[in-house]
Amino acid sequence: MRILKVSRFASLIPMFLPLFVLAGTTGPEAKSCLNDVKIQELRSKELKDLYSGDQADRKEIEAHLDKTWPKSAVRKMASNDLKRRRRVAEIFAEGGFKTAADYGEAAMVYQHGTVPDHFFQTFIWAKRAVELGDSNQKQLVALGIDRYLMSLNQAQLFGSQAKKMTADDLCWCLWPVEASFPETTRSNYLGMTLDQKRAWLKEINGKNDCPVAECKVEVKRTPKGSVAGFW
Repeated sequence: MRILKVSRFASLIPMFLPLFVLAGTTGPEAKSCLNDVKIQELRSKELKDLYSGDQADRKEIEAHLDKTWPKSAVRKMASNDLKRRRRVAEIFAEGGFKTAADYGEAAMVYQHGTVPDHFFQTFIWAKRAVELGDSNQKQLVALGIDRYLMSLNQAQLFGSQAKKMTADDLCWCLWPVEASFPETTRSNYLGMTLDQKRAWLKEINGKNDCPVAECKVEVKRTPKGSVAGFW
């Protein structure tokens, strides 16, 4: 599955969790991100470090998308991803998210999750980053939604996700795209049209003799009303 950095191209945690978790620790001795600026600043720095580690683990793989991924690198990355998601969840439960950057960095860590709830959480956090003023996180909103739908075997909305149908396959195909989704919304969030995504597909396949096509897989449609809070 193609995984993109926004700058280039957990179980679902309810948003009320920090207040619930900290409800019994609000006495005068209690210290948390909610009432200590220094702690919150430390958590913001840690989120930035977690994000940097996430990107560093993928640097070599993304430089060679037209080749099969080294299994050792994939195993190491998956192990590190799990540790990062756990820590992000702990920081969130502590009330450690404050800025658009905090939400965006956490969203990217969860974008590289393993189950639908991880990807939906990416959407929620990236959307909050946009609301806090970082319009660049619109792309991560799109990526989170598409990976969420893909994990449910539904058509993606934006066309951001490509897949190799087998582990040894050299060719990427575009996961099927919902035909009723507006192209204007796709461009607004992803910054690319569907035709541009098809050109991107050809680019990542490199010199391999691959068709520019959607994956041959049966998926459910994603009509309007399928994604709560968005579409």
